[in-house]
Amino acid sequence: MSKNCVVIFLCGLLFLPVIVAAQAVGDYRSRQDGNWSTAGSWQRCTSITPVTWNTASAAPTISNGVITISSTHTITVTTNVTADQVVVASGGTLLVNSGNTLTIADGGGVDLSVSGTMAVSGSLDISSGAQVDTNNNITIVSNSSGDGRLGPMQGTINGSITVERYVNNIGVRSYRYLASPITNGNIASWQASFPITGLFTGASTSAEWLAFPGMVSTSPSLYFYNQATEAYVAYPTTNNAAAVTNGVGYAAYFRDTNPITVSVTGTVRSGDVPINLTSTGAGYNLIGNPYPSAISWDLVDLTTLPQISTTYAVRDNTDQSGVGAGNFAYYQQGGGSSIPAGFDGTIAMGQAFWVQAFANSTITFQESNKILASSPIFFRKATSETKNVLRIKAEGLSNALVDETIVCFNEEAIDAMDRKDAVKRLNSKLNLSSFASDGKEMAINTFSNLPIDRMVILNLSGATIGDYKLNFSQLETFLALPTIELFDDFTKQSVNINLQNSTYNFSVTSDSLSYGDKRFRISIKNLVTSLEDENIAVSAYPNPISNQYTISLPKEVSFNGSIGFYNTIGQQVEPTLVNSTNSEKSFDFSNLQSGMFIVKIPTTNGVHLLKAIKK
Repeated sequence: MSKNCVVIFLCGLLFLPVIVAAQAVGDYRSRQDGNWSTAGSWQRCTSITPVTWNTASAAPTISNGVITISSTHTITVTTNVTADQVVVASGGTLLVNSGNTLTIADGGGVDLSVSGTMAVSGSLDISSGAQVDTNNNITIVSNSSGDGRLGPMQGTINGSITVERYVNNIGVRSYRYLASPITNGNIASWQASFPITGLFTGASTSAEWLAFPGMVSTSPSLYFYNQATEAYVAYPTTNNAAAVTNGVGYAAYFRDTNPITVSVTGTVRSGDVPINLTSTGAGYNLIGNPYPSAISWDLVDLTTLPQISTTYAVRDNTDQSGVGAGNFAYYQQGGGSSIPAGFDGTIAMGQAFWVQAFANSTITFQESNKILASSPIFFRKATSETKNVLRIKAEGLSNALVDETIVCFNEEAIDAMDRKDAVKRLNSKLNLSSFASDGKEMAINTFSNLPIDRMVILNLSGATIGDYKLNFSQLETFLALPTIELFDDFTKQSVNINLQNSTYNFSVTSDSLSYGDKRFRISIKNLVTSLEDENIAVSAYPNPISNQYTISLPKEVSFNGSIGFYNTIGQQVEPTLVNSTNSEKSFDFSNLQSGMFIVKIPTTNGVHLLKAIKK
């Protein structure tokens, strides 16, 4: 597609070229306010000698010439549109509605130039090679109706973009966990939206913010998390020109109890964004979504990063997620377990969140992690749940306290803490958790799927005196419901948990044994987490075993990994491999004690589980 211009050389005092757009047949300009896809919103140039404009018979597309939104006109994108050579003239307005995408293609030269106003409540996608001149006039909108975004960025942006973050404070003052989507933001840019106080030059004052007459200017209200010391650090300590670093998470105290919109203007982050994580202590790092777009945790590549947990956590001080004010929400990658139920792992634009590292490492976010998610809140719901999940919820009957924990089973997990777990982060009030086999306290406790009996200890802390209930849910996610028994060691009672009996009422008293980790235990027996293909015969003999044990596969199936042997408490044992082919392996059991073992056999037909007994 050609781009035409007339170059006029001014002689004498000035020697600079002034570029003036010339019309070409096929160019479009707005005729009146209207939708982009409505032909009546447009005029089309049909002649240049003389220049003639006629009402268009169709809306403009990428196959047309220059597309101009004229002064005083507002054009709204209400369906997905691909275009280039788009010009928003001074005084003109281009709107991209929620749920719709405007894709700017590469046509050579400048493909989108905004001298008027452009507001994106949907998605603005910039194709490879495309060039956008913002003239500081593009806004990514966030309000009570939803969030816009800058979609996958493959082209070039010249100039700044304004990015908004709507925050629904729902009547309470609280800390909110924020991140900046621009690379050149500073404290002053946030201070235009909410007061930031502390021991630094340029701290907000009550004279500037008349709504907060009692505000103490020297009291710190913004913090970052120092992972090396595992402590929050007041920020800044110099002046309000200090940087708000892209990719870093911040805890900001919001004094306003009404919804506000945090607005920043600058160079938006694009491309790959590496963020370094450290592993001091528990290894939790407070990081931020670096993009002016929601991202999906499921799309973040962790396949080569076993030292990073697959679960992230967000603290919800205003109970927008339903987990209770001051509680943490969790999401396990891969459509895995989540707290609250159905949380889908979407990380909102401007959201800070916690990631756990077991060793120093680097997590890299990519343009492909972006998704179009219009919800203005920081929590979204999933459409499906993982299998083999036992969700346990503690709920106050005489107060509003609530918390959840999950016990689940996965063939890639082990019973001790690993990256499939979520270590418990303490809420401000009630806490319910369980312990992994190595004694680590978990919010999401993922065990291996070996069909062995387990006793899981629960821990209830932060409970005030009163009446409560434990609710057991998602029992239907098991292939076959295991035998689940709840032991209450304070009242010396035990109850079977099933689909007909999934609630247990209890009271917390002044007795320390009525809460904590000495009261509740859960026995889980007869676990079935996978079904074998009945048409595939895996032969294992002899059983019982004297010394040698042989596993044989049919010709059409071969081994696909190492065979695992586990005792009845989940510990892996290692008989000696004495013979191995693609379809048969033999092991020497003479060095193992007598007892029952679970044999985990990975094959090209799936994972098979067998029971073996050593005499």
